[in-house]
Amino acid sequence: MRRSIALQFAYIRIGFISALQYRVNFIGGIIGLFLHSVLAAVGGIVLIDRFGGVLGWDLGQVMFMFGLTRIQSGIIYSAFRGIVSWEFHVREGWVDLYLVRPRGMLSQASGAYFDVAGLGPIIAGIGLIVYGAILSPPDLTWWLVPWLLVVMVSGTMIQLGLVMIISSSAFYNVKMGSATNAVERSQWQMNLFPASAYSTVVQALITIGLPWAFMAFYPAHLLYDVSPSGLFGEPVMYLAPVAAIATFAVAYAGWRRGIRSYQGIGGG
Repeated sequence: MRRSIALQFAYIRIGFISALQYRVNFIGGIIGLFLHSVLAAVGGIVLIDRFGGVLGWDLGQVMFMFGLTRIQSGIIYSAFRGIVSWEFHVREGWVDLYLVRPRGMLSQASGAYFDVAGLGPIIAGIGLIVYGAILSPPDLTWWLVPWLLVVMVSGTMIQLGLVMIISSSAFYNVKMGSATNAVERSQWQMNLFPASAYSTVVQALITIGLPWAFMAFYPAHLLYDVSPSGLFGEPVMYLAPVAAIATFAVAYAGWRRGIRSYQGIGGG
């Protein structure tokens, strides 16, 4: 595990240095996704400000939560871009090259392609967190500071797991890129508002099926000392790490099965 993490950071470093050689693309990519995140937030700001909040959550709290999800998405987009675009690797036969290397497939897939444009959502997310904290300061007691780090890691693992589930299907069908993009766009929109703003069916979906609500909304109840009043009650405030581990475990099992299938048929 430690070697895999070290390898991942080595891939990131190499990708970042390579991206710096093309300054225009470097800056343009970051600005493009930065504006994408900011404009999405502006739409939410106008709507939330117009109605004075969303079911008890004010503008600052919502922007704080949305900022968390933007950072998580930026990490996936940049550091794990190789998994997001995995169907391309299968279609072009790069998997055969990965199979003969003395490293795990997941480690190589994660670092196969580093996209600096992911820094855009990360920068936007930091700005939104600061903006939200100024409007509505969270109750960051000593133990909630590390909890915030746990939330960041958990949310990133949840999104990575969902991307892996879709990407691993490329071992059977190399035309799944549109599904990955659809899930990513849906996650952007769903996390712009609190989960409690949606219907009971949708709340169940984003809690159990696609556990986006654990990326920021449920953990934010602790950060803002708010008692849950939705479908699942108080336990969901603490279950972000559990949701992350469960999602990643399912994703990794599917990933391993896809690799075995690929080896068995000798191609994608």
